[in-house]
Amino acid sequence: MIITFFTCLFSYIYPVTILKENKSAFVHFVTLKRNKMDNFLILERLDRLERLLITNKEVLTFEETCDYTGISRSYLYKLTAAGNIPHSKPNGKLIFFERKKIVRWLLQNERKSIGEIEVIAEPVR
Repeated sequence: MIITFFTCLFSYIYPVTILKENKSAFVHFVTLKRNKMDNFLILERLDRLERLLITNKEVLTFEETCDYTGISRSYLYKLTAAGNIPHSKPNGKLIFFERKKIVRWLLQNERKSIGEIEVIAEPVR
C-alpha cells in the first residue's frame, strides 16, 4: 500500500510517497525537517538578540556598523575612504564608529513632510 504525505518547509510543499511498511523512515524525515526548522528559528532569534545588544554599545566595529545601519560592507568602505562618514582608526588599521555620530549622520538631510510644511507656512489670504 502506498501512502502520500505532504511536508512543508520554507513555504515549499514536498510530496513524499512511502510504503506503509517504511513509515518510520518518513517519521524520521519529518523530524529531521522539523529540527532544521527549529534550528533556523533559533538562529534567527539569536541574530535579533545580537542586533539588540549592538544598539546598547557606544562604539561599534565595522561589522557591527554594517549590521546597525544596513549599509553593505563595500559601500561603508567607500564612505570611510572618502571621509564621508565619521569614523576612527586608533591604530591605523581597524575602523570604529561612535553610535551617536552614526545616528546623526544617518538622519542628516531631513525632508519635512507636507503636514510639517503646512504647519510652518503661513496661510495666504
